[in-house]
Amino acid sequence: METVLVLQASGAPSPASYARLNTSFPRLESFTLCYRIKLNRFREESTLFSYALSDDRDNELRIDHRETGYKITLQGQWANSELITPLRLWAHFCFSYHLSTAAWAIHLDGKQRGRGTFAETTQPLEGNGVFIIGQEQDSLGGGFQRDQSFSGELTHLNVWRSVLDEATVNQIWSCKEVIQGDALAWTSVQESWLTEGEASWSMQSKEEVCSTQTRVVTVFPDRFSLRQAQHLCHVVGGEILVPLDEEENSVLFETTKNDADKCSGGLGASYLWLGCHGRARGSAGPYRDGKPTLQGFYHSDIYYQNGTWYLQSLKSEAIAWWQPVKEGQYPFGTNMWTLGSEVCDISPSKTVNLTISVCGSGDFTCSDGSCIDLRKRCDLRIDCLDQSDEAECSLVAIPPGYRSIIPPSHTVHSEPLPIEFLLKIISFPTIATQEQIFKATLHLSLRWRDNRLDYHNLKEDRTLNLLSYDAVERIWMPRVFFTNAQGNMFTNLDQGSRVECVRRRLLPRTRYPA
Repeated sequence: METVLVLQASGAPSPASYARLNTSFPRLESFTLCYRIKLNRFREESTLFSYALSDDRDNELRIDHRETGYKITLQGQWANSELITPLRLWAHFCFSYHLSTAAWAIHLDGKQRGRGTFAETTQPLEGNGVFIIGQEQDSLGGGFQRDQSFSGELTHLNVWRSVLDEATVNQIWSCKEVIQGDALAWTSVQESWLTEGEASWSMQSKEEVCSTQTRVVTVFPDRFSLRQAQHLCHVVGGEILVPLDEEENSVLFETTKNDADKCSGGLGASYLWLGCHGRARGSAGPYRDGKPTLQGFYHSDIYYQNGTWYLQSLKSEAIAWWQPVKEGQYPFGTNMWTLGSEVCDISPSKTVNLTISVCGSGDFTCSDGSCIDLRKRCDLRIDCLDQSDEAECSLVAIPPGYRSIIPPSHTVHSEPLPIEFLLKIISFPTIATQEQIFKATLHLSLRWRDNRLDYHNLKEDRTLNLLSYDAVERIWMPRVFFTNAQGNMFTNLDQGSRVECVRRRLLPRTRYPA
């Protein structure tokens, strides 16, 4: 069994949970620091280790596991990487530094994933400072902040007085042989560390902490058709599970057998949908009232209780709830939630639209929580099962106080608004030489920028960005007069013209037939 330090198991951020080394930390020149962690929650900075020598030298060594990357500072110089720590899975990290060359390297699960050289030379890391697990020191042994704290589990923390080679790092990660650090060893840890607040020790099997498993299985104990089950798995970012081996198959059976009657409707022993291929991904927390808890990346949880889903912050008193219409509904997609406390100046008991999904920055979230490519939003084709991708497809938002009789201002103060004017002659149906009169069919295009408007849902193909007649009536439009034409003609928006928004260009274009 392995000794594991558990910090902030509840998920609530706090400046009061940490472990402090109560033995002397040694002087280090070149060194390697390795450990295994299971990160449960990201914080704004998520500081795992901080080592300080004084109030002025509080960043002698600091390691952060942030959502934006893995960050290490040594005597004020940062070794930055975009390496993202796996969430709620065991991972093995090593950081090494060579004093004479100022070269550093980062290993994740036995493989080098980053390296570099500090711009300035450093001094040896002096000993007898304060080494803290779980908080960032803004002063010697203190100055902790909850948003710089760590939520997760730690084991196998070891420090060596040299830079370990690739083979040794890989051997340590593989767990085939225990190699203790010669500067700091993960032995007799409960005697070597003083814990405070929500910090505790647990014993876990070596197989668990050394596991390389990246599959996370979540069971939704409700009755679904195969199509409904496939859709739910898609909404939560996973796929219907296929057991990889007999052991996983047995675990799945033991986990779900007590819900067999409920899921099958009492019609037989068949109750669980399994896929023909695929991998499950995503995660959920412990079950509550028979439903899986949905744990946020930072400090929010969604849980089920007495027929209602609750969204609660572990950082503040903010809470909201949503009551499904029927059994088996989960809070994915867009739903009306009731606020139980004031949030963003919105009073308690008010209802607000909240969207919960796994969609990324390049995706559009359908109302049911499923994801489609953002470019398919408002493209005149139905892609969401609930057709929500073609709803509310306005192209421009007109702010309060906008006046269509006032032209937009130029980006350069006091300069007139530039308008691109393009005239194409198509034909001359009639030419009367004696009267010096001709008739012409022409194509007129105007292009300008109205920076008072907000633009939404624009496509690369501008023919899909056609403004509605109502929108055209509400915005400023240039008018062109032909002063030497018969009847002093001018452009007319009512007769076959169209107004389009041009994406990634400076000016929307208007076309007028003559």
